[in-house]
Amino acid sequence: MQIKRFAAPLGAVVEGLDVRDVDETTWQTLNDAFCEHHVLVFPDQTLTPEDHMAFGQRWGSLVRHPYAGMSDRTEELR
Repeated sequence: MQIKRFAAPLGAVVEGLDVRDVDETTWQTLNDAFCEHHVLVFPDQTLTPEDHMAFGQRWGSLVRHPYAGMSDRTEELR
């Protein structure tokens, strides 16, 4: 996994990582990178809705977007 800072004032790209397979050590590295860069981009991911939600839940509770969403997953969102 490589974390490369964007030229912009904030943000970084995380390369060489499949977000479906993140262990606790990698998670801590990602969390530290998020605290430093404020925006992380994970290119080249192929995620099912379940994969996306599982990764998102590592960051905190999922919240339904007011104008979009996955209507078949209402029980998993607040």
